[in-house]
Amino acid sequence: MKKIFLLILCMICLSSCAREPSVEETILGGWTNKTGDAYIYLKIKMESKWESSVKLTDSSLKIIQVKGTASGEWHIEDNTLVLTVFESNIDKFFKKNATNFYEIIKLDDNVLQLMDANGRTATWQAVKILKNKADGDVVISIKMEPFTINLNKTRSRDKDRYLCLALNIVLKEIMPGESMQKIHPKAREAVLLYLSSLVYKDVQNLDQIKELQGKLRTILNPYMGNMVDKVEIDHVILATTIDRVEEFLIEHSLKARISKKQDGAGNKKDKGK
Repeated sequence: MKKIFLLILCMICLSSCAREPSVEETILGGWTNKTGDAYIYLKIKMESKWESSVKLTDSSLKIIQVKGTASGEWHIEDNTLVLTVFESNIDKFFKKNATNFYEIIKLDDNVLQLMDANGRTATWQAVKILKNKADGDVVISIKMEPFTINLNKTRSRDKDRYLCLALNIVLKEIMPGESMQKIHPKAREAVLLYLSSLVYKDVQNLDQIKELQGKLRTILNPYMGNMVDKVEIDHVILATTIDRVEEFLIEHSLKARISKKQDGAGNKKDKGK
C-alpha cells in the first residue's frame, strides 16, 4: 500500500512538472511596444498588479525622457487581458479609471500580441535582461577598473591620504535592438580628474561617499549615452600608507582574475556540450 501511494505521488509530481505554464504565468514580466518615437513599457506583476511608463527616445534608441506612468490591476478572462487603470498621466495610452480589454492573439516567452476592442493589433516584445555568466545573477551593469587617488591637501603639513574606489555602473533597462553600452575611453580620465580635485574632508564620512555616487553618475553619463541609472561604490577605503593602497589593488586584481577564470571555465563547459 505504501509503494502504491509513493507511485501515485511520483506520478502527480511528474505531471505537475511537465505541465505547460499557464497564460497567467507566461504573461508575467516586462513587455515593450514602440509607437513612433516612444516606447511603452508594460510590467505585468504578481498579485494582479501592473504598471506602465512611456519613454521618448532619440534616433539611436537611447531613452531620453520619461513621458508618463500608469498603474492598476490585471486579470485574464476568456483569453483576454483585462487592465483596470487606477492611476495615469498618460491618457493617450491608459485613461485613468478605465477598464481595457485586449484579446491575446499570441503569447510566448518573446512575443505578446494583443488586439484591443477596436480591432487594432499591437505586438509587444519581452524585455530581455542580461545575465552575469559567472554567477547567473541578473545584472545590467559594468564594473570599472579600481581607482586609487592621492587626495589633495589643504595644508602642507597634512599627512598623505589615498582614496581607493571600486565602482559598478548600473545601466538603465536595455530596450529591444540595443546592445550593452561600452565605456568611452575618456570616461575614466574624467573620473580621475574629478577625484583628484577632492580633499579628505570631502570623503570622510558615509553620507559624503553616498553623495559621491550621484556626482560620478553625472560625470559618466555623457560618456555612456545617458544610459547610466546609478553608480554604486562596491568598495571604498581611505588609506594612509602606500602599502594599504597596494593591498587594495592586489585584492581587486585577484577578484578580477578569479572571475575571469570562472567565466572561462564556464565557457569551456558550454563548448564541451
